[in-house]
Amino acid sequence: MSSINEVLQLLVDGEWHTLTEVSKALKISFEELDSIIHFLSKYGFIEVGDDLIKVKIDKGFEELITEEFTQETEVKKPKPPMLMTIKGEFQTIECTETEMVVTGANLEIDSMRKEKEVKEAETKTDVINVNDVLNTLRFLVDNEWHRYDEITSKLQFTTEKLLKLIQVLRENDLVVVHDKFGMLRLRQEVKIKQ
Repeated sequence: MSSINEVLQLLVDGEWHTLTEVSKALKISFEELDSIIHFLSKYGFIEVGDDLIKVKIDKGFEELITEEFTQETEVKKPKPPMLMTIKGEFQTIECTETEMVVTGANLEIDSMRKEKEVKEAETKTDVINVNDVLNTLRFLVDNEWHRYDEITSKLQFTTEKLLKLIQVLRENDLVVVHDKFGMLRLRQEVKIKQ
């Protein structure tokens, strides 16, 4: 951390501090401290006392730091992933990073939020979640035949997980499967916009 940041951190309490106190606390020489104080006061980050031996952070700069700090500490929790089952006659599926829009006839979409960690659930039961479905559909978007081992390799699925995923995709009539050769492709009637 630079000495300028260290000085500002020490002065962030808004109180007056003597140069001796700052020098001892930060273990920097008076010469180095003098150049830092000169720089900070020149650009309005700190105030220097009339006696030139004490300093404090400028009120305007203190408010700015405090405001930025409180904004940074508000960490938004990510939404837990969703498990879902889709049934019906599909026309299109539009996917983004945060949203999936499915259009078609007689659609039934059941979803529930996962409360536990995704990785725990996957290791215990190989749960199929919406991201797995979306990633597989994006991979199959070219409507070409793909071998099971190619899919497991590219999408980093276990064989068991891929088989469960194929079952879900097959039940929802999204893919055509060639069991004899271990291949599948997207059903041509299904259009996916990315």
